[in-house]
Amino acid sequence: MENESVLKLTKALRLERQIAGVRFLAYKQEYEESTFAVLEHKLTFCGMVNKACNGGALKAQGGDFGCASAAEVLGILPVPESASSGRRYFACGLYGSFATARNVSDSMQYIAHKMYGVEVAPLEVMDAADIVIILGNTRQIMRIVQGYAHQFGSLRNLSMAGNQAICSDLVSKPFSYNDINLTLMCKGARAHTKCADGDMGVGIPVQMFGALCNGVLATLNLVETNEEKQRILDGLENTEALGINIEMDKSYGLNAERYRKYCAVQEAIL
Repeated sequence: MENESVLKLTKALRLERQIAGVRFLAYKQEYEESTFAVLEHKLTFCGMVNKACNGGALKAQGGDFGCASAAEVLGILPVPESASSGRRYFACGLYGSFATARNVSDSMQYIAHKMYGVEVAPLEVMDAADIVIILGNTRQIMRIVQGYAHQFGSLRNLSMAGNQAICSDLVSKPFSYNDINLTLMCKGARAHTKCADGDMGVGIPVQMFGALCNGVLATLNLVETNEEKQRILDGLENTEALGINIEMDKSYGLNAERYRKYCAVQEAIL
């Protein structure tokens, strides 16, 4: 799915991990028809995404989740009142008051639908997906934000609390807001994805993915340094792989300076 965009974005950003997809499976029959691997042991949702980002393709239903909180926020297990009220968060000690814990609980965006399970796999091997997940370093995520801004403008629905970083920040929030969301990760996500201190993630509604990729490519020559452009070129099988010409000594700063001078001339005429 979206194989051309997956290939181009991977090369343009020099991603080390594969781009993952998540697909909701509403019914048991859909789960049984999925050809992806059945989990042999319980696994956290963060661990499932880690497998997908490293080439694994799997399916999971409620009993496979090693973290009930993820299954709850994804609409696979029912949400207990202790969670929706914020009492469970308050009891964890992460938040200074019951009201604050309730606020964080509300922001988690528990998905109201009822799903039997999910598929989690590299996006390129999926027939369909609902959410795209990309894990990378801050520079790579910056480029994704620049590509988004090129196509859609400023990010409007950012939400994170340093908890439930992948299931909530990267799946339920993008799904609920129909918009991308970023995460700085959380303790569990960092452990189960084995990410570096400078890594973060982005969740993208699948219908935005192709346009976002186009935005990244459209801004490549304007924001990347000559050194980074050369590194990108070195990683390409041929110079036409991205569908654009990589141009050295070109930047948005130079464009802005030329326009500044143009405006100065025009204003002098007035």
